[in-house]
Amino acid sequence: STPAEWVFAGGREFVFGMVIGGIAQLLIMGIALGGELIASAAGIQLAQTADPSSGQSIPQLSRLLGLLVTTMMLASGGHRLLIDAVLVSFHRTPPLTITLDRALSDTLIEQLSVGVEAGLRVAAPVLGCVLLTNLVVALVSRTVPQLNALTIGLNLNVLAALIVLAITVGSAGLVFETELAAGVARLGLFP
Repeated sequence: STPAEWVFAGGREFVFGMVIGGIAQLLIMGIALGGELIASAAGIQLAQTADPSSGQSIPQLSRLLGLLVTTMMLASGGHRLLIDAVLVSFHRTPPLTITLDRALSDTLIEQLSVGVEAGLRVAAPVLGCVLLTNLVVALVSRTVPQLNALTIGLNLNVLAALIVLAITVGSAGLVFETELAAGVARLGLFP
């Protein structure tokens, strides 16, 4: 075998390792996207912070959810699951025999959609509550036109979103754990 073959085989191994690590990262980013949806719907997207991992400014709520699921991953042993997936991959497919085929890219695309779905599942209760709050404010402003609907609505949206988020924030960790295990299983590394 030539050095070029070794370089290409090493590159394929590197890409496969990135796919295994990408499973967790896509889930974390999907749930952080749910935090951005919540911040946007509740009207608190102006409270932003610098995200060192992406180099961009993101809402603090999004950063909070991203850090929460990262902590949940470490606390529940998700990092060990990813390390086990890497070790099992060496037994299932010996080194330098990985092929980058359509199934691997389909798995990565499916994991991207699962990450976005996980973010929507985390954000759904809060978004539903904000929608109901907007409906109540609209009905009140129709009934009592003297009230400033914008001032009352923004404060009520923020309050309702934070209360519902405080009640449902634990679901983010549960959704993350479930989807991480399913994502590793999708790679076909574990029976």
